[in-house]
Amino acid sequence: MSNKLRIILNLMVGSFFIILTGLLAFEPEADNFSNAYQYELYLSWLEKGGLKADFPAGFTSRKVVKDFNDIDGEIIHVEYDWEDWKIYDQREVLPFVLYAKDPVRTRLCIRYLEEFIYRLNSNRKSFVSDFFNTEKIGLQYSNSEGTKALDLIWKDLDSLRISVEPIELETSGNNYIFNIPSKELDNIIILFPDSLEFTEIIRDVRILEKEISSTIQVRKPEIYEMDIDEENLPTIEELSLTEYLRKCSHISLPRELLHNKIKNIPEFLEIEFPYHELIENEDIFFLTKEPYQKNIYCDIKLKSVLTDDGIDILPESKNVIRDKKFFLTSKEILDLSALTPEEINNITPYIPQLIYEHRALGSRLLNFLLIHDNVPTTLIVRSDKREIYEIDSYADLLMLLNSYWQNRLIFFSINDVKKIEGCVEFKGYLIAGDPQGDDCDMAEILFHLDKEFKIDLIMMILHPEIKKEAGKG
Repeated sequence: MSNKLRIILNLMVGSFFIILTGLLAFEPEADNFSNAYQYELYLSWLEKGGLKADFPAGFTSRKVVKDFNDIDGEIIHVEYDWEDWKIYDQREVLPFVLYAKDPVRTRLCIRYLEEFIYRLNSNRKSFVSDFFNTEKIGLQYSNSEGTKALDLIWKDLDSLRISVEPIELETSGNNYIFNIPSKELDNIIILFPDSLEFTEIIRDVRILEKEISSTIQVRKPEIYEMDIDEENLPTIEELSLTEYLRKCSHISLPRELLHNKIKNIPEFLEIEFPYHELIENEDIFFLTKEPYQKNIYCDIKLKSVLTDDGIDILPESKNVIRDKKFFLTSKEILDLSALTPEEINNITPYIPQLIYEHRALGSRLLNFLLIHDNVPTTLIVRSDKREIYEIDSYADLLMLLNSYWQNRLIFFSINDVKKIEGCVEFKGYLIAGDPQGDDCDMAEILFHLDKEFKIDLIMMILHPEIKKEAGKG
């Protein structure tokens, strides 16, 4: 993705929604990596295992956690460390059976071994020899040691992936000795001496990677810039959604101030939402319609407030929380069991606003409900090719979609709330359908919250112009 990849992720009914239970897929490109060397390592690892990139992933500001399936259907757990959304380290998560008095040192050893195994599972020997320092770290394999052992391991693996079984740790004095069994090779023995300076070794590896990267030519993803004058924009009717975003993704559309223009709220809502049923109760307004696929909703519950400037329309936020479940309505229930009571209390006041602003897309109601200014956003558009956009404000993206999706029927639900490394993440699913036909645009959206429970990162994966699932919606 691009230089600020603010979490790249991947979100067709059925496989597109991953049955609405998986994490987003993560398909990094060259610009997601700190250098060309790391990108080539990633491609080499995929090629060696014959692995597909479009598997689910979870994200934090520090790393990506992703699962792959090998040719036998076994799961491979992988972690990518990144800084400023650039991947600088890749490793396979390995099974260990061990006890150590020094957990910090043990963790450093484990991380080194996990990156070593990842590189063994690439198809280029140099990725291994560049990383493993046989002068400072002991290596034994099949009666060989050091560089000879490394050469023999590579020869015996040939085109195979190494599938590591639970690794055991022994200590000899202050030395750590790891025994690495696998289905493909004899046991590999690795010794980390007490005097080993991991920081120095990894620093040398990163310097080497940077030097080699200058000679590597890699394919760059297509990142589109606005190529037309704002005063001469083509009409929306002339463009597909993909074309529209290519030309207009960097435009910030203004909101329409409606507070002193709306005199009759029920009339306003009926005009903006002609396919919904409107239920009124004094200053509370409930727009309702049958959900899509029984679990992606389009209901909106609002309240009106009289202000000095006119009328304001706000989300109705009086909702029930019971047994770590958030009841937006009696049918629409959000499972918050992954969170603590404190976290639930912090995030639930903002959930209705987040949901209803998406369901208001394609209508003038969005001008009342829109929030999330200045939340950096990565947009991935999946049509005939993969296109990536960096957008400074999520509100700008929603305003663009709002303009394009006029007269669409919008469904949006949050179907997954998780906590990864102490941070809360929401995952939402959006459908912008033609009320009179089978065409729709679909998106999966990830919202990452910081430690203060504020959304600090958003990613949208958008699939334009696909067909609704037959018999659904």
